[in-house]
Amino acid sequence: RLATELVELGMIERTARGYRIGLRLWEIGELATVSLALRETALPHLLTLYAATGENVHLAVLDRVEALYVARLTGTASIPTLSRMGGRLPLHSTGVGKALLATRDEDWLTRYFRAPLERETAFTVTDERRLREELDRARSAGYATTRQEMTLGNVSIAAALPEVPGLPRSAVGVVAHLGRADEKRIAP
Repeated sequence: RLATELVELGMIERTARGYRIGLRLWEIGELATVSLALRETALPHLLTLYAATGENVHLAVLDRVEALYVARLTGTASIPTLSRMGGRLPLHSTGVGKALLATRDEDWLTRYFRAPLERETAFTVTDERRLREELDRARSAGYATTRQEMTLGNVSIAAALPEVPGLPRSAVGVVAHLGRADEKRIAP
């Protein structure tokens, strides 16, 4: 009964495979502060970064213990990634996630490391000591990296954005193929 009512309101749509978000719910979601204040402000800069690299460009926010992707730019030559707008990926195995982790204080990180970290590929860093070392390097360098930790063949270079009152912590990242990822060119 509730699903039928939500379909009538345009909040969800019935498909052959079940239900999906409807246009009305999407429209309401677009009014969220993250969309209006963060994504719209960041979009010109994301486009500039995409134009400079030709690679996947992501904007993600910290949502509890995950990276929530709020913007994504890709091109025909961009390598496939698992990310999608509105999708969530682990902090420890993504570039934007590591950049966000590097912004967290010791108390937050202690709580974070209480849960086991899942291995996404054979290269995913799941050891707390090693990940903490990477976070220290990210803080020092101003950007974080992952190499084949979420998807084989991909490298991610990401940086946390300055904190904005009223918005969740955010990070921007570039994902490129391992063979063409030029960290010295992309990081700045």
